[in-house]
Amino acid sequence: MSFQKSASVVGLITFVLLFMFGMGTLGFFNTSTSLITTYEAKIDANKADFDNMWKTISQVAKVPGKYKDDFQDTFTSYVKARQGGNTGEDPLLSFLTEAVPNFDGQALYAKVQTVVEAKREGWTQRQKELRDLKREHDTLIRTFPGLAYNTLVGHVELAAVVITSGRTEETFDSGQDNNVDLF
Repeated sequence: MSFQKSASVVGLITFVLLFMFGMGTLGFFNTSTSLITTYEAKIDANKADFDNMWKTISQVAKVPGKYKDDFQDTFTSYVKARQGGNTGEDPLLSFLTEAVPNFDGQALYAKVQTVVEAKREGWTQRQKELRDLKREHDTLIRTFPGLAYNTLVGHVELAAVVITSGRTEETFDSGQDNNVDLF
């Protein structure tokens, strides 16, 4: 009788341990899969954000040039109208007393700079979010108990997708960062 009791207890303990290990493996798989899916979705979202960022910057940067050209056309027409005026007044006096349109190029360029800075900062934040997801996933599959579970599941580390510039690559390859010549 005691042998049957012992076998039942061992069988029950074995079943409980296997059940717990199975649930742990399932939990690991779900967490890892969720991180992978989120990472892949963020990459797709980043492609759309990157496209939006450059289109916005490009379009906003064109506004001052277009505004300048339109202002120049308006101002030239304005001056020509004053020169050919038939009111009998001196065109110079008439010109000086009327309101002349104002071209505030500095404000336009400041707006362009603000848009560029905001879009670039937002892009940097999204890149950091991707790196954090990669770090979280890779830590999960490299550390215990995830490492043990991953031997059964077989998830691999996420591929790093970091968008950078050639200048940044050169700096990291050479170990030197020289002054930037803006203009």
